[in-house]
Amino acid sequence: MRFISKTLASAFLVFSIFACGGGGSSESGDNDLPPPPPSAIVDGNAVDALIVNGNIFIYAFDNGERGELLGQTKTDSRGYYQLQIQSSISRPILIELTGGSYTEETSGVNVALRDQHKLKAITYFEAGNPVKVMVTPWTNLAVTLFEREIANGESVTNAIASANSAVSALLGVDILGTYPANITDPINESTTLTDELLYGFYAAAISQVTFDISVENNRAPHTVYTSIEFSDMLNRDAAYDGLLDGNDGARLGMGTHTFSAHTYRRDIAAGIIKVVNDSEINKTGLTVSDILSAAQSYADSGDPIFGSATPQPIDSTPPIVTSNHPAGTTFSGT
Repeated sequence: MRFISKTLASAFLVFSIFACGGGGSSESGDNDLPPPPPSAIVDGNAVDALIVNGNIFIYAFDNGERGELLGQTKTDSRGYYQLQIQSSISRPILIELTGGSYTEETSGVNVALRDQHKLKAITYFEAGNPVKVMVTPWTNLAVTLFEREIANGESVTNAIASANSAVSALLGVDILGTYPANITDPINESTTLTDELLYGFYAAAISQVTFDISVENNRAPHTVYTSIEFSDMLNRDAAYDGLLDGNDGARLGMGTHTFSAHTYRRDIAAGIIKVVNDSEINKTGLTVSDILSAAQSYADSGDPIFGSATPQPIDSTPPIVTSNHPAGTTFSGT
């Protein structure tokens, strides 16, 4: 019995020592675990017009190539997406949209994105800091220009900044951080032309250009020639030689309409004016006089992306002057 008692007493002593922490070499326990990486929100809108139920993927883009998938989600009824990225690494990121659908501003036709339709955007993600990133045909153009700069030996960080800045300067708006407002929605009524509305008018102008191309080809508007197809043309054109001149090794076009620098410059500027002037489409309350200066500035752009083509006026048709006075009537005045 005394042997059993001594054994039990020894076991109790050992248990007590370990329970008090005396049997281990570490005194910090769970405090040795590293803290979780910081998290930050990446959010924005996908807009050709507002793209609903689109798939958003965010990838690491460390070497200018698509890497680890950092998160994915879908856009809501206003084209909005939001993702929380948990990472201690500051790095370039690629945002890619596939699928979903949108409604053409100038025809009301609903267009579903097909497998070949993608919109992209690139930016630099600072760990722990939120960042807003729109995904539009213009951010997609910036990705294409970025890829050309990388191919020419530019660093990833510099190429991202350069490409996004170049397209932002072309439009006169921050293509990544500015929300392209839906100009067909009365909620966006305004007495002044904001960057959000100007960006929205650029989107609607592409819808107008493809509406006109549809009519030119005797097609119902936006059943064949659509804004998202125009975005694809924009991308293919710039990918070939860095220019928007209607050439990707062959002559680009939609049906009988042949593309050139004038398609991307004059026609888009004219599309802005047409949309603003149509009260059935434009619900912002803005008039031609509010936006003419911005549209004319784009039409007159000497940006090198348009190559050597000379800018053309928004309206190349000269006015026809008529008179109700009999022929030969002379006028004089002081």
